[in-house]
Amino acid sequence: MGIYINIDSVKACAQDISNTNKSMLEDFAVVEKAVQRLNSQWSSNASNACSGRFGSIKNSYLDDSFKVIDNLAKFIGNNIAEQYYATELAVSKAADAFK
Repeated sequence: MGIYINIDSVKACAQDISNTNKSMLEDFAVVEKAVQRLNSQWSSNASNACSGRFGSIKNSYLDDSFKVIDNLAKFIGNNIAEQYYATELAVSKAADAFK
């Protein structure tokens, strides 16, 4: 009994991760615009604190999480899937030598 890796599934998983990450980035942009509209109508220490906190969360996500998740998706899609394929090809060629 061997291990079967579906390379297309691995690539699809990487694409799903990437798409979800990009969607989250777009959602942050929508919320950011809403916060900016709110700031034009609400001016106080609380509004400044709210706006600042959102900016901090957004920047933290962009600086840390987005880049890490983006790199992970690229690693899975490019490196892992391709390495599985290359390994399978090498094993198949080696097995053919014993025919």
